[in-house]
Amino acid sequence: AIYKPQENISIYASYAKSFLPRSGDQFLTLSPATANLAPETFENIEFGVKWDLTPALSLTAALFRLDRDDQAILLDNQGNTTLSGSRTEGLELQLVGKLTERWQINAGYSYLDGQQRNASTVGGQDLRLFQVPEHMISLWTKYDFTDQFAGGLGVTHQSSQFATNDNSVRIPAFTRVDAALYYDLSEKVQVQLNIENLFDETYFPSVHNNDNISTGEPLNARLTVKFGF
Repeated sequence: AIYKPQENISIYASYAKSFLPRSGDQFLTLSPATANLAPETFENIEFGVKWDLTPALSLTAALFRLDRDDQAILLDNQGNTTLSGSRTEGLELQLVGKLTERWQINAGYSYLDGQQRNASTVGGQDLRLFQVPEHMISLWTKYDFTDQFAGGLGVTHQSSQFATNDNSVRIPAFTRVDAALYYDLSEKVQVQLNIENLFDETYFPSVHNNDNISTGEPLNARLTVKFGF
């Protein structure tokens, strides 16, 4: 449902429920104690607004709650699973567009409160949903210094998170800074320099389990030349 109180503002509400049947390798782990052929279910409720601050700049905000049930969760590194559920409630904000004729921005923030349901507790507290950082911030901005030359700067921040559902290993928070330079040699030739992890931050962008945690790339750069025909 969408309501427009005025031309540059849209307010919406949505409800969705979907199902994911058991299939493939999921059947290999079934036992008399864990057998459950009910599909995994997802139920999502969301409210949001989009506000066009100018014809070239928009602000969006959304509140949501996602319930997930009959989810197969790994108990250990041997592939043993249990059926559980989770609830994730959160907020998302995003600002996208042009601040001026030469200055572009894409900024976002999300807050996620993920809790496991039908699971054991630690110290009387419910287990948090694993691999769900509470805070995430992203910013990318680009400025055209001239018609041929432009520069960009990006910041990514992610708060700490747990590696798996047992909440025994916590992945630390990180902040990574990226940069880029753009130069048009002609209408058909463009040169671009991307620098990732400008301050050589040590961080862990992906997690598979408590013993398999990937490290992010150190300071690195990539030069690209584009030709048009």
